[in-house]
Amino acid sequence: YASFALTAGELRTEDGDAVLPVTVKNTSDDFSGKEVVQLYVGDDKATVVRPKKELKAFEKIELNPGETKSVTLTITEQDLKFWDEAKHGWTLEPGTFTLYIGTSSADIKQKLKVKI
Repeated sequence: YASFALTAGELRTEDGDAVLPVTVKNTSDDFSGKEVVQLYVGDDKATVVRPKKELKAFEKIELNPGETKSVTLTITEQDLKFWDEAKHGWTLEPGTFTLYIGTSSADIKQKLKVKI
C-alpha cells in the first residue's frame, strides 16, 4: 500500500474565509495511491454540546510514488457556526477553535489553534 505524509502550511484569510494549504507526499517507493485530506474543526469552549471534531473540508488526490502535491482547504464563517435553539438561528461564538488536519477523524497529523 502507499503511505502519505501531510504538512499544513500557514493559515491565511481570503475574502473572509480561512484558507489552509496542505502539502501531501506519497512516501511509498513502489506504489501509487489515493488519499483524502480532511480538515476538522473543534470549538474549544462551546456553550452548547458540540462534537469534538466536525468535518468541514476535504479533498481526494492521487499521487505516484515519491510525488508531492498541494491541496487547499477552505473554512467559511458558516462552517464555525452552530444552530442555537434558543435564538432559532445560526450562532458564531468568539473563542479558540482547533483545526485538525488528517486522513480520518482517528488519524490526525497536525493541529492548529485559531482565535475568532
